[in-house]
Amino acid sequence: MRILIKVLLFPVAAALSLTTALFRFMCRFSRGLLSVASGLMFIAALLGLVLPVAKLPAANYAVMFALAFLISPFGLRWRTGCWAGWTVSTSRYALFDTIHHF
Repeated sequence: MRILIKVLLFPVAAALSLTTALFRFMCRFSRGLLSVASGLMFIAALLGLVLPVAKLPAANYAVMFALAFLISPFGLRWRTGCWAGWTVSTSRYALFDTIHHF
């Protein structure tokens, strides 16, 4: 009976392991890529505010600052992708704990 349950739960455990690996990769990749994009957007907004070359309203630069924060590692990226990876990883560990203690 114990082996049957382990065999039946193996595909679920494998899928959770692959999903966790995918989320971790996406979180690390997006951290590097979006950090650079966030930094460039922040510098562009700061330069546009200090040196008004394009003569845009200040509200446009405020929007750029807000978007730079949202795509930064402290903005929405962590609260969505990394949170989902953490949730899948936690459920994976709970399933492994259930399988090994069954």
